[in-house]
Amino acid sequence: MTANGTHSKRQFGEKIYYVISSAIIGIALIICAVVVSNTAMKVKSLGQSISVTGAAFHRITSNYGIWSGTISVTGPTLSGAYALVSRDMQTTKDFLNESGYPDSLLKTGVVRIRHIEKRNAQTGKYVLTQSVTVSVDDVTRIASLANDAGKLIELGIEFI
Repeated sequence: MTANGTHSKRQFGEKIYYVISSAIIGIALIICAVVVSNTAMKVKSLGQSISVTGAAFHRITSNYGIWSGTISVTGPTLSGAYALVSRDMQTTKDFLNESGYPDSLLKTGVVRIRHIEKRNAQTGKYVLTQSVTVSVDDVTRIASLANDAGKLIELGIEFI
């Protein structure tokens, strides 16, 4: 204050500066809060969660079953391993046909090849795998097939 009790222009300018600075900081905080809350709402609405409503009063039983497995063979040569996987797939198809599943219900996958090399290139081996899948609308038959699949192992087929 000056001697007559009035504020100097300098003091008045400093007060305005603090008021304007505080207002800018307040507005910036409000804008940040809006941005953060909108982002949180967008993330939540991206389908990242599952919402279930309703109730079931009766036991629900599936009406469609899928049984699948993979044949795996190992051989010192690619052609030898391929012959083994082809033989095992035919044996598996025969087993499934005898169990009442015609070829039209069977789906076989591609033959996958993995070459495993040892330090000495002559001791490498090939691991070939091929999948087979049975899909039917009789779940009890699929359950029975799953129980009988151990017979494939008894036949010497590495079935996983």
